[in-house]
Amino acid sequence: MARGRRRSFVERWVQRARQADDPFDRFFCSWVALVAAAQRKRTETGIPFREIYADREKILEYFEANRARIFQVLRQHRENLSQLACRKGARYGKSVLDTRSLRLRRIFADFAAYYTQRMPLSEEYLVEATVEIINKIRINLFQGVNDDHEDIELLELVNPVLLDILEQCESI
Repeated sequence: MARGRRRSFVERWVQRARQADDPFDRFFCSWVALVAAAQRKRTETGIPFREIYADREKILEYFEANRARIFQVLRQHRENLSQLACRKGARYGKSVLDTRSLRLRRIFADFAAYYTQRMPLSEEYLVEATVEIINKIRINLFQGVNDDHEDIELLELVNPVLLDILEQCESI
């Protein structure tokens, strides 16, 4: 795909996300745009494409390459992220989202403490935590969409942040 077509592809999916009334549709469109933007960034920086390379790793690289912009977006959405930090997983009551992974539980708890208790975190760690939250939401939704009230509330907190990250990093 030519460079201009890749950018146009990302822009179209961001536009679809902005126009979507349904929070699930908005998230899914944003996810497609994010993966495409991350792959475009890899291609532009000369990192070779590998089929086995997971979207999570691409997005981690993308967030790291755009850390300053993303951190600025996180500052602008402090209210949404503070509400997200107060959230507990529906099933087990863990910080932000339930997960079996001890590593993710620690990251989510640190994220929550940053916003609720002003625990100091580096920009790099906060940006990584944001990737892990977005990726975990994607995993949960892709494994079986439940449009219950809690999922809708979660997406309404995350969608504006994700869309602004895309718009800032892609200059849309």
